[in-house]
Amino acid sequence: MKSALSLLSCAVLCAWSCARGGDPPGTSTALEIPDAEAPADLAGFFEAAGEGGLAEVNAGLKAHPEWAVAKDDRGMTALHFAAIHGDASTATLLLSKGAAVDAENGVGWTPLLFAARDGRLAVAETLLESGADPDAAASQGARAIHLLARKGSLELARRLVEQGADPEALDDGGTSALYFAATNGHAEMTAWLLSLGVEVDAQDAGGKTSLHGAAFDGHVATLELLADAGAALDSKDGGGETPLHYAAGQAHLAAVTFLVDRGADAAVVDDYGTTPLGSARRAGKDAGAPGSVEVGARS
Repeated sequence: MKSALSLLSCAVLCAWSCARGGDPPGTSTALEIPDAEAPADLAGFFEAAGEGGLAEVNAGLKAHPEWAVAKDDRGMTALHFAAIHGDASTATLLLSKGAAVDAENGVGWTPLLFAARDGRLAVAETLLESGADPDAAASQGARAIHLLARKGSLELARRLVEQGADPEALDDGGTSALYFAATNGHAEMTAWLLSLGVEVDAQDAGGKTSLHGAAFDGHVATLELLADAGAALDSKDGGGETPLHYAAGQAHLAAVTFLVDRGADAAVVDDYGTTPLGSARRAGKDAGAPGSVEVGARS
């Protein structure tokens, strides 16, 4: 095992050497709004909603109540723009005037999805309190829990799950929130999802597990969490590659060392007969590295 690790480490080092907004505070529904001139048109109204122009939005709604539910040519409403800006006050106003909390734009994105994407906690709270669907799915099945896992926004993720979001929901590619958290190196998010009992070895449409994702990006902290939770170290993707192939192919020496030390098979071959050592050497050659280690015929 140690000799295999030594060879693999050399190849990985060779490949590596050659390859190389916060929310405004939430407000109550009792808003004190100064007078202002109404926007001249719907475009100006949307612009005000997206720039924290609470007084202008209020004036626009007084003159044109129908603007609360109006959409632009992309299907965006004023509530979408308020969510993107993270403006809980404007969102509260719009909702009180009849804005649809789960309005979808042209690709199925709701205001809550935008709030989750940008980590807008205050406006997300406002939307959830107004009945927003915590599990709404946009194009390609993206849900708020996936977007939060990518960012590591744990506080809002907890809130979403409390409101009924499914922590094991998959997007259209079969990818889970755990995969996004582990792949992006968010250890706290990964640990929390695992504490909920999510499936540690769930595979996406390409056969990749969260361990593959963490290995590919070399995140040892999330690799350790997954391994401690019982993740299969030698699980294979659709091409027969294991997490060790991924770590070696990306020249992540620390990840390679961790996986081998935990018992990953350094001699395993993928569907093309390539070992993790072969992946490391190939990565080095692709980056212009000279061959430096003799390997077996099946490497």
